[in-house]
Amino acid sequence: YLSSDGYELVGYQDDNQDGITNGTDGGVYSGMGIVNEQDIRGMGALVMNQHEYDDNVPMPNLSDLTYYENEAKSNGGSISIGGSPVFTGVLGDDAAEKRHLYLEGTLANPIVLNGTVVVRGSVIISGYVKGQGAIFASGNVYVPKSLMYVNPPATSRPASNDQATVEAWRQAAQSKDALGLYAAEHVVISNYT
Repeated sequence: YLSSDGYELVGYQDDNQDGITNGTDGGVYSGMGIVNEQDIRGMGALVMNQHEYDDNVPMPNLSDLTYYENEAKSNGGSISIGGSPVFTGVLGDDAAEKRHLYLEGTLANPIVLNGTVVVRGSVIISGYVKGQGAIFASGNVYVPKSLMYVNPPATSRPASNDQATVEAWRQAAQSKDALGLYAAEHVVISNYT
């Protein structure tokens, strides 16, 4: 698809040019040349599904979190646990504040996400989370144990790739819990030792 608008997918790409939009399309898009194309499996192995020199996708620059800090402050992003606020906006922007964050939620008292927040340090997070939000850290993000949603999507993926099924899955998942973890350094999952 070329883009999405809410849960609706826009601009189906008929890569195999069979005139059917049944989800069997899709291919390999590369900003450079495609190497070892003989090893590609599935529909991407077809020459008509290999697209070299596609435009680059801009990636977020996490070396400077100013943009995300402004976003967190202006939109009032926050984290709370058990009804008690942990912090709002940016943690560590005041000299009196700690710069690192430890979060552990339980099913009875989950970590409640509300929009974007920034931590000027590292984050350790585990347990249950609820709501929708993103945590940006200037250091590392550690996930030493399981991280689970209180209200997860019914399935982790749609049942099939056709547009109607994907859009229905996205619409059903739109109000479910969602967490984004972003680190300027590393995201470490489980016991790295």
